[in-house]
Amino acid sequence: DCNCVAFTKEQKARFNAANLGGKLEEARVVVKEILKSPDNCCQAIGFSMEAILLNTEGKTDESYTSARKALGLLKSGYSTYAAIESNRMAGMYYNRKRKPDSSIIYYYKSLETAEKEKDYYITAKLYANISVVYINQKQIDKGLELTKKSLNAALLSKDTNAIAQAYSNIVTMYGQMYDETDNMAYLDSSEQLAATALIYAKASKQPINLIRNYLSMTKFGIARENYNQ
Repeated sequence: DCNCVAFTKEQKARFNAANLGGKLEEARVVVKEILKSPDNCCQAIGFSMEAILLNTEGKTDESYTSARKALGLLKSGYSTYAAIESNRMAGMYYNRKRKPDSSIIYYYKSLETAEKEKDYYITAKLYANISVVYINQKQIDKGLELTKKSLNAALLSKDTNAIAQAYSNIVTMYGQMYDETDNMAYLDSSEQLAATALIYAKASKQPINLIRNYLSMTKFGIARENYNQ
């Protein structure tokens, strides 16, 4: 793994917190600081971070361009972080372009490295990303299997935000399966998991997690009322 002096644990944490918390200008400052270095290692890391930031802003094509720059630089300065994130962003790009085969190839490249590094937080994200590809292809069972793997990885990461998101994703999956089958077992499972998800959502202090779970619980309550009628 190459060494980028500018990419410290503090800088990584600062970027992640700013990107996740919606403080995108602050995240952009970190990216610029990393990219100031002409070193190929720093450049690869910087462009992969830029790809993440652009993806957060909804700039899919620009994100992919930065991810490709990072991937090209890995040949001369290999960074595990850049390899994981640039491949993940490329996978996200191809999924949005409705090219599932290409998306899965890049996602699994990222996943292989993340699992090797025992980065459970990113592993949880990747299993969730891959599950979406299969769900979009109407392969619901495969999607649910991968969503459960995402939860297992999230629990290993001990990150409350990752755990809240993983539980929420399973809740959504069971909700979809209930909608398609009218099987009350799925609704029961959804409600039970939504209650657990809500506990972690409150701990994570991320509004999106709270909103998702409150909406899910409201939906399930209406569904049960309609079913009983």
